[in-house]
Amino acid sequence: EFYTPLTLARMENYLCRYFKAKGAESSIIHVYTDYLSIHVNLRPEEDEVKVEIDRLETALTDLVRPWESRLRRLLDRLFGREQANQLWHRYGEGFPDEYRSVAHPRYAVRDFLALERLHEEKRDRFDLWGPFKNDRGSFYRLQFYSFRESNLNELMPILENLNLIITEEVDFNVNVRHGGVAYIKSFTIRGPSDCIEPLNRLKKNLLDALEAVWSKRCENDYLNRLLVLTGLSWQEIDIYRGYRNYYFQLGIPFTKKRVAFALIHNPQVAGLLIRYFESRFKPEKRWEDSMVREEEALSPLRLQLVEALEEVDDINEDRILRSLFNLMDSTVRTNFFKRVGTEGYFFSFKISAIGIIDMAFPRPLYETYVHSADMEGIHLRGGKVARGGIRWA
Repeated sequence: EFYTPLTLARMENYLCRYFKAKGAESSIIHVYTDYLSIHVNLRPEEDEVKVEIDRLETALTDLVRPWESRLRRLLDRLFGREQANQLWHRYGEGFPDEYRSVAHPRYAVRDFLALERLHEEKRDRFDLWGPFKNDRGSFYRLQFYSFRESNLNELMPILENLNLIITEEVDFNVNVRHGGVAYIKSFTIRGPSDCIEPLNRLKKNLLDALEAVWSKRCENDYLNRLLVLTGLSWQEIDIYRGYRNYYFQLGIPFTKKRVAFALIHNPQVAGLLIRYFESRFKPEKRWEDSMVREEEALSPLRLQLVEALEEVDDINEDRILRSLFNLMDSTVRTNFFKRVGTEGYFFSFKISAIGIIDMAFPRPLYETYVHSADMEGIHLRGGKVARGGIRWA
């Protein structure tokens, strides 16, 4: 059982690297029933080879050690005997043979810990591993853990709307002692060619977005593509949903998809608009004086936005982006920065209707739009001292 084809292949690869050989040929010789001898023929590229017997022996011994033994040794080293025994008792014997044949013990440890958090928190989880390298370049592993069996068509639309390239998917069922069955979906993914940064640098925002969409706290739509193009968080992208949905109340001729792709095709403008929104409304001690905020933050960003908008080629996209800029500029205040990251997340913004270019007459004095994934509504006021009410929800 020690010298499986997979184990022999690992040994040959290691010996080729150690001796700087182009290839290796191995064979198993049965000396007698309980004793086997493995012979490996190598052709080093160099005439002289320095061999450290102890190092070589230790490395080969680790390579042929059974998967369970290597995993337990690793758990002991990382967590101590008591916690390692608890983890092994709960999950160790529940992993199927196909998992053991493809997953190195150090990655199994990550799955152990993810399943432990799944067991404690009782909510589905995502994780991102990598980058790794193969002959096609860099790739990542996206792990999904759940106690509920899910279908591929539940997750694929979410990953596609995040603009991720999926090249492979495998499933594993883990029998958890006294805990039922846990399900692992493992995706091989890549970022798009125009990804603003490698996915490992976007890990927190990406995992937060996946969990928000999966738990229905965030819509699953094209706007989520902005995450890998701009590095924005899902809640910053949600600002666009709020303004987009308010924009539709003005009777614009564009669809949700058209508005989304105006931002997707112009990620520089998309990033600048969120920075402008943040600079206008985020509480900052250094910008308590409105004149200082205007001079240090808002004026420079307006100039950058005007320059970036001049580079937009499509006339309809230009109109959409300038309208979003106008809506943000007409906003009087928002509770976004107080609500972001809180339970029961939603946000609202109050707009001075006088400054909205696309709004037809007659106009109210103010409109307050409230937005979340499961409700939206508008409250209007005709004057500073006037009776208001919900116009639409």
